[in-house]
Amino acid sequence: MKKQILSLFIALLGLTIMQSNAQQLTINIRYTGENGSARKYVEEMEKSGIADRIRAIEGCLRYDYFFPADDPEGLLLIDEWASQEALNRYHSSPVMNEAAALREKYKLGNRQVRMFHPVVPPQPQQPAKPVANVVDMHSHMIPASYLNAVKAHGMEMDEKYPIPSWNAAAHLQFLDEAGIHTAVLTMPAPQPFFGNAAESAAICRKFNEEAAALKTQHPGRFLFCAALPLPDVKTALAEAKYALEVLRADGVKLATNSYGQYLGDEELEPLMAYLNSRKAVVIVHPHKPSAVNDQLVSVVPLASYEYLAETTRTVLNMVAHDVLVRYPDLKVVVPHCGSFLPNALPRFKGLMPVMVAQGYMKPVDVEANLSHLYFDLAGAATDEAIESLLTITEPSHILYGSDYPYVAAPALVGAKKAMEFRLGSHGLDANSILAGNAARLFESAGCDGQCAAETR
Repeated sequence: MKKQILSLFIALLGLTIMQSNAQQLTINIRYTGENGSARKYVEEMEKSGIADRIRAIEGCLRYDYFFPADDPEGLLLIDEWASQEALNRYHSSPVMNEAAALREKYKLGNRQVRMFHPVVPPQPQQPAKPVANVVDMHSHMIPASYLNAVKAHGMEMDEKYPIPSWNAAAHLQFLDEAGIHTAVLTMPAPQPFFGNAAESAAICRKFNEEAAALKTQHPGRFLFCAALPLPDVKTALAEAKYALEVLRADGVKLATNSYGQYLGDEELEPLMAYLNSRKAVVIVHPHKPSAVNDQLVSVVPLASYEYLAETTRTVLNMVAHDVLVRYPDLKVVVPHCGSFLPNALPRFKGLMPVMVAQGYMKPVDVEANLSHLYFDLAGAATDEAIESLLTITEPSHILYGSDYPYVAAPALVGAKKAMEFRLGSHGLDANSILAGNAARLFESAGCDGQCAAETR
C-alpha cells in the first residue's frame, strides 16, 4: 500500500528523477498558493518541526524554501539528497505524509518541476578534434584614424579605461594562436560624436572603408559590422545604406546609448525600419551611460559592472517598446553573457502588469522579443554565467566572443581552448557555439555569400 501511495504521489507531482554518477540529487519544485497561503504553509512547516524532521533524515543535504520575486503567491522548494536511497527513505517516512497533508490544508496547487539537475555535473569531454571555422563575434578594430580623432578631442579616456593598441598583423596572429578562423570587427567606445554630425560621419566613413579593405585583403579572416554616426539619425541612416549596400558590411554595430539616445527610443525608428528591411545583424556594445559618477568610475572601471547594467538598460528599453517584435528581421547580438538580463527579466515581467494597468506602458510580448536576441560569451563566461544565460535563451542563439584586444591575447587563447572542453558540461555543442550558430546567423541575415561560406 505504501508503495502505491508513493507511486501516486510522484505521479501527481510529475516528478522525473535523474541520477548522476555520484548519485546526488537536487529537486526543485514550484507551488502556487492563494492569499498568502504559501507563506503560511512554510511558517507552519517550520514551527511544527516537520521541516526539521525532514532535514534530519539520513542523506538529506538540504531542504529549503524560497519565495520567487516574480510571483507573490509562489513558493520554491529546493531539496537535495545524497543518493536515491536517501530520497526513498524520505518518501517512505511518515513525515512525508504530514508535509503532504499540510500542503492540502493550505491548498497549494499548480505543482511543477521548474528545474532539476544533478549536483555533480558531467565532466567535460575533450572534443574529438578542435572546432573548425570558429567565428569571434566580439572583437574590435582600432585604426589610427579613429584613435587620432578621439585623441584630438581629448576623449581617449572618456570610458575611464585606456584604449589598447591594435594592428591587423597582431590580430591575425592572435586568431591563429587561438584557433579562430574569422573575427567580426566593430568600432570600440567612445562613440565618435563631438557635437558635429559631419565630422562624426567622416570618422565613421573612414573606419568603415578601412574595415571593408581589411576584409578584402584577408578573405574569410575578417568580417565587419559598420559604425554609424549616431546620435544624428539622418546621417546614421545614410551611412548604414552606404555600408550595407556599397561596402557590403556584414551588419552594423550600435552603442547602447549615443550621448543619451538609447536603443528603443522613438527617434531611432527610421534607422530600425531600414535595418529590418535589410535583415541586418546588429551588434550591441555598451558605452558610458549619459549620467555617471565620474569619481566612482575612476576607481571602479565601467567595464566591471556599469557596462553590464548599460546593456541590460538598453535591451529592456527595446523590449518595452516592442522593437524586436515590430522589426522581426533584426538579429540583435547582446554582449557579455547576457549582462544582467537573466536577473532583470523576471523583475521586468513582474512589474510590467502594474505599469500597463496604470497606463505607463503598453503590453508587450517579452518572450517574443527575446526570441530575436543572440548572446555572445565575451567577458567572464563562467559556468554560472552560462547556466544563467540558458534561463533566457536557447543554445542556438549563443555565440563565441573574445573581446580582443581589450583582453590580453595569451589569456584569450587559454580561455577559448578551455571553453571547448567546458561547453559540454552545460549540454552545449562546441561546434555550434563556436562556429555553426554564427554561420547560420549571417546566412539568415542575407549575407553576401562570401561571409556565409567563409564562416563555415
